[in-house]
Amino acid sequence: MHGTELWNWFRDNSRNDLGPWIRGPRITGDHDTVAGAGCIIQSDYGTGPHRNFEVVVPLHLNDGAIELRHFFHDNRDVRLLWIKTQFITQSCAGLGGIIQSSFDSPMHGNFEVVVEECRGAVVHYWHPNLHVEESWIRTDCFDTLQPHPRLANRAQKIVQLTGEFDREGWDGTGTPKFAFNRTESRFGIIGTDLGASFAHQDRLYFLFGDTWRVGHGIPNDDLGSIAFCTDKTADAGLGLTFLSRPPLVPGIAQGGFDVPLDGASANGRMYVFFSTDAPQAGIYSLMGRSILARSDDGLSFTLLYEASRYKFVNVSTMIVDAAEHGLPGTGPQLASSAAVATVPGTSTLRLSRSLKLLNRAVSCFTRVGSADRNGARPRTTLCRSSARGALASCRSAGIRYWAPGPVFITPTGRQTDHRSAV
Repeated sequence: MHGTELWNWFRDNSRNDLGPWIRGPRITGDHDTVAGAGCIIQSDYGTGPHRNFEVVVPLHLNDGAIELRHFFHDNRDVRLLWIKTQFITQSCAGLGGIIQSSFDSPMHGNFEVVVEECRGAVVHYWHPNLHVEESWIRTDCFDTLQPHPRLANRAQKIVQLTGEFDREGWDGTGTPKFAFNRTESRFGIIGTDLGASFAHQDRLYFLFGDTWRVGHGIPNDDLGSIAFCTDKTADAGLGLTFLSRPPLVPGIAQGGFDVPLDGASANGRMYVFFSTDAPQAGIYSLMGRSILARSDDGLSFTLLYEASRYKFVNVSTMIVDAAEHGLPGTGPQLASSAAVATVPGTSTLRLSRSLKLLNRAVSCFTRVGSADRNGARPRTTLCRSSARGALASCRSAGIRYWAPGPVFITPTGRQTDHRSAV
Protein backbone atom coordinates (compact mmCIF):
# COMPACT_ATOMS: atom_id res chain seq x y z
CA MET A 1 0.00 0.00 0.00
CA HIS A 2 1.48 3.33 -1.07
CA GLY A 3 -0.58 6.33 0.02
CA THR A 4 -4.06 5.74 -1.39
CA GLU A 5 -2.86 3.16 -3.95
CA LEU A 6 -2.24 -0.57 -3.74
CA TRP A 7 0.77 -1.97 -5.61
CA ASN A 8 2.04 -5.46 -6.33
CA TRP A 9 5.62 -6.11 -5.13
CA PHE A 10 7.63 -9.24 -5.91
CA ARG A 11 11.04 -10.75 -5.24
CA ASP A 12 13.07 -13.15 -7.41
CA ASN A 13 13.67 -16.11 -5.09
CA SER A 14 15.85 -17.93 -7.62
CA ARG A 15 18.80 -15.73 -6.63
CA ASN A 16 21.06 -16.98 -3.87
CA ASP A 17 20.88 -13.65 -2.06
CA LEU A 18 17.08 -13.53 -2.71
CA GLY A 19 17.52 -10.05 -4.13
CA PRO A 20 15.55 -6.88 -3.45
CA TRP A 21 11.79 -6.47 -3.58
CA ILE A 22 10.69 -4.97 -6.91
CA ARG A 23 7.55 -2.93 -7.47
CA GLY A 24 5.30 -4.42 -10.12
CA PRO A 25 2.05 -3.13 -11.60
CA ARG A 26 -0.40 -1.08 -9.59
CA ILE A 27 -3.42 -3.11 -8.45
CA THR A 28 -6.00 -0.36 -7.89
CA GLY A 29 -7.14 2.10 -10.55
CA ASP A 30 -6.83 5.84 -11.01
CA HIS A 31 -10.14 6.55 -9.29
CA ASP A 32 -9.71 4.08 -6.40
CA THR A 33 -8.83 5.28 -2.90
CA VAL A 34 -7.49 2.46 -0.74
CA ALA A 35 -8.81 2.30 2.82
CA GLY A 36 -6.58 -0.48 4.16
CA ALA A 37 -4.23 -3.32 3.36
CA GLY A 38 -5.07 -5.93 0.76
CA CYS A 39 -4.91 -9.72 0.92
CA ILE A 40 -3.41 -11.73 -1.97
CA ILE A 41 -3.54 -15.39 -3.01
CA GLN A 42 -2.65 -17.33 -6.16
CA SER A 43 -5.69 -19.19 -7.48
CA ASP A 44 -6.05 -22.03 -9.99
CA TYR A 45 -7.42 -19.64 -12.65
CA GLY A 46 -5.32 -18.90 -15.72
CA THR A 47 -3.99 -20.61 -18.83
CA GLY A 48 -0.24 -20.07 -18.57
CA PRO A 49 2.40 -21.77 -16.40
CA HIS A 50 1.73 -19.25 -13.62
CA ARG A 51 -1.84 -19.02 -12.32
CA ASN A 52 -3.68 -15.81 -11.53
CA PHE A 53 -3.27 -13.58 -8.48
CA GLU A 54 -6.45 -12.66 -6.58
CA VAL A 55 -6.63 -9.67 -4.23
CA VAL A 56 -9.32 -8.24 -1.96
CA VAL A 57 -8.84 -4.69 -0.70
CA PRO A 58 -11.05 -2.12 1.08
CA LEU A 59 -11.79 1.04 -0.93
CA HIS A 60 -13.31 4.36 0.10
CA LEU A 61 -16.60 5.31 -1.59
CA ASN A 62 -17.71 8.86 -2.32
CA ASP A 63 -20.46 8.74 0.32
CA GLY A 64 -18.03 7.90 3.13
CA ALA A 65 -18.69 4.15 3.21
CA ILE A 66 -16.06 1.50 2.54
CA GLU A 67 -16.41 -1.43 0.18
CA LEU A 68 -14.34 -4.58 -0.11
CA ARG A 69 -13.40 -5.09 -3.78
CA HIS A 70 -11.97 -8.07 -5.64
CA PHE A 71 -9.14 -7.64 -8.21
CA PHE A 72 -7.26 -10.26 -10.21
CA HIS A 73 -4.15 -10.40 -12.42
CA ASP A 74 -3.77 -12.68 -15.44
CA ASN A 75 -0.25 -14.02 -14.93
CA ARG A 76 0.28 -15.31 -18.44
CA ASP A 77 1.87 -11.88 -19.03
CA VAL A 78 3.28 -9.91 -16.09
CA ARG A 79 2.83 -6.69 -18.06
CA LEU A 80 -0.95 -6.98 -18.13
CA LEU A 81 -3.03 -4.65 -15.95
CA TRP A 82 -4.90 -5.78 -12.88
CA ILE A 83 -8.66 -6.24 -13.45
CA LYS A 84 -11.27 -4.84 -11.05
CA THR A 85 -14.27 -7.15 -10.60
CA GLN A 86 -17.30 -7.26 -8.26
CA PHE A 87 -17.51 -5.65 -4.86
CA ILE A 88 -17.96 -8.11 -2.02
CA THR A 89 -19.59 -5.82 0.55
CA GLN A 90 -20.15 -2.08 0.90
CA SER A 91 -20.42 -2.24 4.69
CA CYS A 92 -16.73 -2.93 5.22
CA ALA A 93 -15.25 -1.64 8.46
CA GLY A 94 -11.82 -3.27 8.43
CA LEU A 95 -9.75 -5.75 6.48
CA GLY A 96 -10.70 -8.80 4.45
CA GLY A 97 -9.01 -12.14 3.88
CA ILE A 98 -9.47 -14.51 0.92
CA ILE A 99 -8.78 -18.18 0.17
CA GLN A 100 -9.81 -20.55 -2.61
CA SER A 101 -11.60 -23.59 -1.23
CA SER A 102 -12.50 -26.98 -2.66
CA PHE A 103 -16.22 -26.37 -2.30
CA ASP A 104 -18.89 -26.63 -4.98
CA SER A 105 -17.49 -25.71 -8.37
CA PRO A 106 -16.26 -28.65 -10.50
CA MET A 107 -13.50 -26.74 -12.32
CA HIS A 108 -12.49 -23.98 -9.92
CA GLY A 109 -13.03 -24.06 -6.18
CA ASN A 110 -15.05 -21.23 -4.72
CA PHE A 111 -13.47 -18.10 -3.29
CA GLU A 112 -14.12 -17.62 0.44
CA VAL A 113 -13.76 -14.23 2.16
CA VAL A 114 -14.06 -13.13 5.77
CA VAL A 115 -14.32 -9.40 6.37
CA GLU A 116 -14.94 -7.09 9.29
CA GLU A 117 -18.17 -5.17 8.81
CA CYS A 118 -19.97 -2.44 10.70
CA ARG A 119 -20.92 -2.96 14.36
CA GLY A 120 -17.90 -5.18 15.00
CA ALA A 121 -19.11 -8.23 13.11
CA VAL A 122 -16.93 -10.57 11.05
CA VAL A 123 -18.85 -11.89 8.07
CA HIS A 124 -18.27 -14.74 5.63
CA TYR A 125 -18.87 -14.32 1.89
CA TRP A 126 -18.30 -16.80 -0.88
CA HIS A 127 -18.20 -16.63 -4.66
CA PRO A 128 -19.54 -19.49 -6.82
CA ASN A 129 -16.71 -19.85 -9.32
CA LEU A 130 -18.70 -21.99 -11.72
CA HIS A 131 -19.67 -18.67 -13.31
CA VAL A 132 -17.29 -15.76 -12.75
CA GLU A 133 -20.06 -13.21 -13.33
CA GLU A 134 -21.99 -14.37 -10.25
CA SER A 135 -22.40 -12.04 -7.28
CA TRP A 136 -20.73 -12.67 -3.95
CA ILE A 137 -23.06 -14.34 -1.44
CA ARG A 138 -23.22 -13.37 2.22
CA THR A 139 -23.66 -16.20 4.71
CA ASP A 140 -22.60 -16.31 8.35
CA CYS A 141 -22.02 -13.38 10.67
CA PHE A 142 -19.73 -13.72 13.68
CA ASP A 143 -20.46 -11.00 16.24
CA THR A 144 -17.15 -10.58 17.98
CA LEU A 145 -17.51 -7.29 19.85
CA GLN A 146 -21.18 -6.68 20.57
CA PRO A 147 -23.13 -9.67 21.90
CA HIS A 148 -26.86 -9.63 21.33
CA PRO A 149 -28.50 -9.77 24.76
CA ARG A 150 -31.74 -11.63 25.16
CA LEU A 151 -34.67 -9.24 24.94
CA ALA A 152 -36.13 -8.50 28.34
CA ASN A 153 -39.65 -8.46 26.92
CA ARG A 154 -39.88 -10.85 24.02
CA ALA A 155 -42.58 -10.83 21.36
CA GLN A 156 -45.62 -12.92 22.09
CA LYS A 157 -47.72 -14.77 19.58
CA ILE A 158 -51.25 -13.48 19.09
CA VAL A 159 -52.50 -15.81 16.38
CA GLN A 160 -51.38 -17.84 13.39
CA LEU A 161 -52.55 -16.07 10.24
CA THR A 162 -52.11 -18.60 7.42
CA GLY A 163 -52.43 -22.34 7.01
CA GLU A 164 -55.23 -24.77 7.86
CA PHE A 165 -53.93 -26.06 11.19
CA ASP A 166 -52.10 -24.50 14.12
CA ARG A 167 -49.63 -27.12 15.30
CA GLU A 168 -48.17 -25.17 18.19
CA GLY A 169 -48.32 -27.40 21.26
CA TRP A 170 -49.65 -30.36 19.23
CA ASP A 171 -48.23 -33.70 20.40
CA GLY A 172 -48.59 -35.37 17.01
CA THR A 173 -51.63 -37.47 17.89
CA GLY A 174 -55.07 -36.86 16.49
CA THR A 175 -55.80 -33.71 14.55
CA PRO A 176 -54.25 -30.38 15.51
CA LYS A 177 -56.52 -27.44 16.17
CA PHE A 178 -57.60 -25.29 13.24
CA ALA A 179 -55.70 -22.14 12.45
CA PHE A 180 -57.44 -18.80 12.87
CA ASN A 181 -58.15 -18.18 9.17
CA ARG A 182 -58.25 -21.76 7.81
CA THR A 183 -56.82 -20.49 4.53
CA GLU A 184 -56.67 -23.89 2.80
CA SER A 185 -60.37 -24.77 3.08
CA ARG A 186 -61.62 -21.18 2.71
CA PHE A 187 -59.30 -19.80 0.02
CA GLY A 188 -57.29 -22.74 -1.35
CA ILE A 189 -54.07 -21.35 0.19
CA ILE A 190 -51.97 -24.19 1.63
CA GLY A 191 -49.01 -22.05 2.64
CA THR A 192 -47.08 -18.95 1.75
CA ASP A 193 -44.21 -16.75 2.88
CA LEU A 194 -43.40 -13.08 3.52
CA GLY A 195 -46.48 -10.96 4.24
CA ALA A 196 -45.56 -7.28 4.02
CA SER A 197 -48.52 -5.11 5.00
CA PHE A 198 -49.76 -1.61 4.20
CA ALA A 199 -52.95 0.36 4.72
CA HIS A 200 -55.15 1.14 1.72
CA GLN A 201 -58.77 2.43 1.65
CA ASP A 202 -59.61 1.46 5.24
CA ARG A 203 -58.14 -2.00 4.82
CA LEU A 204 -54.82 -3.55 5.82
CA TYR A 205 -53.41 -5.41 2.82
CA PHE A 206 -50.88 -8.25 3.08
CA LEU A 207 -48.49 -9.13 0.25
CA PHE A 208 -47.46 -12.78 0.34
CA GLY A 209 -44.69 -14.37 -1.69
CA ASP A 210 -44.37 -17.79 -3.32
CA THR A 211 -47.75 -19.34 -2.53
CA TRP A 212 -48.80 -23.00 -2.59
CA ARG A 213 -52.41 -23.45 -3.63
CA VAL A 214 -54.75 -26.43 -3.57
CA GLY A 215 -54.33 -28.34 -6.83
CA HIS A 216 -50.96 -26.80 -7.65
CA GLY A 217 -48.79 -28.42 -10.28
CA ILE A 218 -45.35 -29.96 -9.93
CA PRO A 219 -43.34 -27.84 -9.78
CA ASN A 220 -45.49 -25.21 -8.13
CA ASP A 221 -45.97 -21.99 -10.12
CA ASP A 222 -44.90 -19.97 -7.04
CA LEU A 223 -47.19 -17.04 -7.82
CA GLY A 224 -47.77 -14.64 -4.94
CA SER A 225 -51.04 -13.76 -3.24
CA ILE A 226 -52.73 -10.78 -1.62
CA ALA A 227 -55.04 -10.73 1.37
CA PHE A 228 -56.70 -7.98 3.38
CA CYS A 229 -58.42 -7.45 6.69
CA THR A 230 -60.69 -4.75 8.10
CA ASP A 231 -59.94 -5.31 11.79
CA LYS A 232 -59.29 -2.17 13.80
CA THR A 233 -57.30 -4.02 16.47
CA ALA A 234 -55.12 -7.11 16.31
CA ASP A 235 -55.58 -8.25 19.89
CA ALA A 236 -58.05 -10.96 18.89
CA GLY A 237 -56.34 -11.82 15.60
CA LEU A 238 -56.70 -10.56 12.06
CA GLY A 239 -59.37 -12.08 9.85
CA LEU A 240 -57.81 -12.39 6.39
CA THR A 241 -59.69 -12.45 3.09
CA PHE A 242 -57.55 -13.57 0.15
CA LEU A 243 -58.15 -12.04 -3.26
CA SER A 244 -59.48 -14.43 -5.86
CA ARG A 245 -56.36 -14.59 -8.04
CA PRO A 246 -52.62 -13.91 -7.86
CA PRO A 247 -51.28 -10.37 -8.37
CA LEU A 248 -50.08 -10.56 -11.98
CA VAL A 249 -47.94 -7.84 -13.53
CA PRO A 250 -47.75 -8.07 -17.35
CA GLY A 251 -44.22 -7.90 -18.68
CA ILE A 252 -42.25 -9.35 -15.76
CA ALA A 253 -41.29 -12.85 -14.61
CA GLN A 254 -43.18 -14.01 -11.52
CA GLY A 255 -41.75 -17.41 -10.71
CA GLY A 256 -40.04 -18.62 -7.57
CA PHE A 257 -38.34 -15.83 -5.60
CA ASP A 258 -40.09 -13.20 -7.75
CA VAL A 259 -42.34 -11.80 -5.05
CA PRO A 260 -44.33 -8.74 -3.99
CA LEU A 261 -42.06 -6.82 -1.63
CA ASP A 262 -44.06 -3.99 -0.08
CA GLY A 263 -46.68 -1.44 -0.97
CA ALA A 264 -48.14 1.95 -0.25
CA SER A 265 -51.41 3.76 -0.88
CA ALA A 266 -51.47 7.09 -2.73
CA ASN A 267 -54.24 8.97 -4.53
CA GLY A 268 -56.71 6.11 -4.10
CA ARG A 269 -54.46 3.53 -5.75
CA MET A 270 -52.09 0.93 -4.41
CA TYR A 271 -48.45 0.98 -5.49
CA VAL A 272 -46.60 -2.30 -5.01
CA PHE A 273 -42.93 -3.12 -5.43
CA PHE A 274 -42.19 -6.56 -6.90
CA SER A 275 -38.90 -8.38 -7.31
CA THR A 276 -38.35 -10.17 -10.61
CA ASP A 277 -35.74 -11.94 -12.75
CA ALA A 278 -34.34 -13.86 -9.78
CA PRO A 279 -30.97 -15.34 -10.81
CA GLN A 280 -29.45 -18.57 -9.57
CA ALA A 281 -26.00 -18.66 -7.96
CA GLY A 282 -25.25 -22.35 -7.73
CA ILE A 283 -28.05 -23.80 -5.62
CA TYR A 284 -29.05 -20.38 -4.27
CA SER A 285 -31.69 -18.00 -5.53
CA LEU A 286 -30.91 -14.28 -5.42
CA MET A 287 -33.09 -11.21 -5.73
CA GLY A 288 -32.78 -9.85 -9.27
CA ARG A 289 -34.30 -6.39 -9.62
CA SER A 290 -37.30 -4.48 -8.32
CA ILE A 291 -40.14 -2.85 -10.23
CA LEU A 292 -43.05 -0.65 -9.21
CA ALA A 293 -46.59 -1.49 -10.32
CA ARG A 294 -49.94 0.19 -9.75
CA SER A 295 -53.39 -1.27 -9.20
CA ASP A 296 -56.89 -0.08 -8.43
CA ASP A 297 -58.13 -3.38 -6.97
CA GLY A 298 -55.11 -5.57 -6.14
CA LEU A 299 -55.99 -7.95 -8.97
CA SER A 300 -54.87 -6.20 -12.15
CA PHE A 301 -51.53 -4.37 -12.08
CA THR A 302 -49.89 -1.99 -14.50
CA LEU A 303 -46.10 -2.02 -14.72
CA LEU A 304 -44.79 1.52 -14.18
CA TYR A 305 -41.01 1.18 -14.33
CA GLU A 306 -37.96 -0.55 -12.93
CA ALA A 307 -37.07 0.71 -9.47
CA SER A 308 -33.60 -0.71 -8.88
CA ARG A 309 -31.05 -3.37 -9.74
CA TYR A 310 -28.76 -2.45 -6.86
CA LYS A 311 -29.44 -0.74 -3.55
CA PHE A 312 -33.24 -0.96 -3.50
CA VAL A 313 -33.95 -4.43 -4.81
CA ASN A 314 -35.54 -5.65 -1.58
CA VAL A 315 -37.43 -2.66 -0.25
CA SER A 316 -39.62 -1.70 2.66
CA THR A 317 -41.88 1.33 2.33
CA MET A 318 -43.54 3.74 4.71
CA ILE A 319 -45.47 6.95 4.21
CA VAL A 320 -43.94 9.62 6.43
CA ASP A 321 -43.94 13.39 6.70
CA ALA A 322 -40.66 14.74 5.35
CA ALA A 323 -40.36 17.72 7.68
CA GLU A 324 -41.21 15.68 10.77
CA HIS A 325 -38.49 13.11 10.03
CA GLY A 326 -35.86 15.49 8.69
CA LEU A 327 -35.97 14.11 5.17
CA PRO A 328 -35.42 16.07 1.94
CA GLY A 329 -38.44 17.63 0.29
CA THR A 330 -41.82 18.53 1.68
CA GLY A 331 -45.06 16.68 2.18
CA PRO A 332 -45.51 12.89 2.29
CA GLN A 333 -42.53 10.78 1.36
CA LEU A 334 -42.11 7.14 0.50
CA ALA A 335 -39.03 5.77 2.25
CA SER A 336 -37.34 2.44 2.83
CA SER A 337 -36.16 1.52 6.31
CA ALA A 338 -32.94 -0.27 5.43
CA ALA A 339 -30.91 2.02 3.22
CA VAL A 340 -33.19 5.04 3.26
CA ALA A 341 -34.45 6.78 0.13
CA THR A 342 -37.22 9.27 -0.43
CA VAL A 343 -39.78 9.64 -3.17
CA PRO A 344 -42.02 12.71 -3.36
CA GLY A 345 -45.65 11.69 -2.91
CA THR A 346 -46.82 12.61 -6.37
CA SER A 347 -49.46 10.91 -8.46
CA THR A 348 -46.90 8.81 -10.34
CA LEU A 349 -44.38 8.13 -7.55
CA ARG A 350 -41.49 8.61 -9.97
CA LEU A 351 -38.90 6.81 -7.91
CA SER A 352 -36.55 6.43 -10.85
CA ARG A 353 -36.21 10.23 -11.17
CA SER A 354 -36.29 11.34 -7.56
CA LEU A 355 -34.66 8.55 -5.57
CA LYS A 356 -32.31 10.05 -2.97
CA LEU A 357 -30.07 7.78 -0.98
CA LEU A 358 -29.85 9.15 2.55
CA ASN A 359 -27.70 6.66 4.39
CA ARG A 360 -26.11 3.27 3.98
CA ALA A 361 -27.19 0.11 5.72
CA VAL A 362 -24.97 -0.84 8.61
CA SER A 363 -23.91 -4.35 7.73
CA CYS A 364 -26.17 -6.80 5.98
CA PHE A 365 -28.44 -4.85 3.65
CA THR A 366 -26.73 -5.86 0.41
CA ARG A 367 -28.34 -7.40 -2.61
CA VAL A 368 -28.46 -11.00 -1.60
CA GLY A 369 -31.00 -13.77 -1.78
CA SER A 370 -31.97 -16.71 0.39
CA ALA A 371 -29.14 -18.61 2.00
CA ASP A 372 -31.25 -21.65 2.83
CA ARG A 373 -34.74 -21.57 1.36
CA ASN A 374 -37.01 -24.38 2.54
CA GLY A 375 -39.92 -23.86 0.18
CA ALA A 376 -42.97 -21.62 0.46
CA ARG A 377 -45.04 -23.41 3.06
CA PRO A 378 -44.26 -21.87 6.46
CA ARG A 379 -47.12 -20.43 8.39
CA THR A 380 -47.31 -16.76 9.23
CA THR A 381 -47.91 -15.76 12.82
CA LEU A 382 -49.06 -12.45 14.24
CA CYS A 383 -47.00 -11.36 17.26
CA ARG A 384 -46.93 -8.46 19.68
CA SER A 385 -43.79 -6.89 21.12
CA SER A 386 -43.58 -4.63 24.12
CA ALA A 387 -42.03 -1.78 22.12
CA ARG A 388 -44.95 0.63 22.44
CA GLY A 389 -47.44 -1.90 21.12
CA ALA A 390 -45.62 -2.74 17.89
CA LEU A 391 -47.08 -5.63 15.94
CA ALA A 392 -45.31 -8.10 13.73
CA SER A 393 -46.19 -10.89 11.36
CA CYS A 394 -43.38 -13.41 11.40
CA ARG A 395 -42.20 -16.91 10.73
CA SER A 396 -42.45 -18.96 13.87
CA ALA A 397 -38.72 -19.77 13.93
CA GLY A 398 -37.99 -16.69 16.05
CA ILE A 399 -37.85 -12.92 16.10
CA ARG A 400 -34.67 -10.93 16.77
CA TYR A 401 -35.27 -7.21 16.35
CA TRP A 402 -38.17 -4.91 17.06
CA ALA A 403 -39.16 -1.29 16.71
CA PRO A 404 -42.42 0.55 17.35
CA GLY A 405 -44.80 1.29 14.53
CA PRO A 406 -47.50 -0.35 12.43
CA VAL A 407 -47.52 -4.00 11.40
CA PHE A 408 -44.00 -5.15 10.57
CA ILE A 409 -43.14 -8.27 8.65
CA THR A 410 -40.07 -10.09 9.93
CA PRO A 411 -38.95 -13.19 8.02
CA THR A 412 -36.52 -15.15 10.16
CA GLY A 413 -34.11 -18.03 9.96
CA ARG A 414 -31.76 -17.96 6.95
CA GLN A 415 -34.19 -16.06 4.71
CA THR A 416 -32.27 -12.95 3.70
CA ASP A 417 -35.23 -10.69 3.10
CA HIS A 418 -34.01 -7.86 5.35
CA ARG A 419 -37.27 -6.02 5.86
CA SER A 420 -37.28 -6.63 9.58
CA ALA A 421 -37.74 -3.64 11.83
CA VAL A 422 -34.33 -2.89 13.31
